[in-house]
Amino acid sequence: MTEYSRNISLFTSIDNRLNVKKLQNEVWCDSSISALFLGVKLIGSDVVFMFNDNISSAEEAAIDAIIAAHNEAEPVVDELEQKRVQAKKIIDEAASLSTGRYISEGIGQDLRYQKKEENCRAFQAAGNPEVDLNQFPWVESEKNAQNHENGATAAATILGVADAWASIGATIEEIRIGYKAQISVETDTAVIDALANKAKALLDAV
Repeated sequence: MTEYSRNISLFTSIDNRLNVKKLQNEVWCDSSISALFLGVKLIGSDVVFMFNDNISSAEEAAIDAIIAAHNEAEPVVDELEQKRVQAKKIIDEAASLSTGRYISEGIGQDLRYQKKEENCRAFQAAGNPEVDLNQFPWVESEKNAQNHENGATAAATILGVADAWASIGATIEEIRIGYKAQISVETDTAVIDALANKAKALLDAV
């Protein structure tokens, strides 16, 4: 008996017994292989083709061709798209760092900021009722934590920061989204690099 062996690590799609079964059937049906074919077996990472007779180099080539037909095509690396992804990552990271200079990040932090702002606006809308401060827990906690003179001062301080962040945050987002949109349609990799660097510089300056 003759065995013709190939390491399946070289043929990434031949990774299970179903594919090996397909190979076996195709070898049986290949008219260019005249040697008496007995079947296929797996030994470790090798797929072994078993024949009753010796096989010729032409038959070996035919088996290799069958294996190659099952081989997964190498993924085409789209260098342009890869460049775009990298450039957008630079912009997103710069935007994140810029944001971090003004507000804290963390689980639930956005919600805390939102609740605090809503509570302060409600306090002001009610006329800054100091006697009812306990009904506005976010204002009261800010007053106590920061030793503000009263709830009105605490609310005004919080809302001043919130209003300032609204403007800064919008600027950061305009730069982030705008430059990423330009990169999405740019085909010159040098220009893509320039756009990413320009966006980063603008975000670093915010």
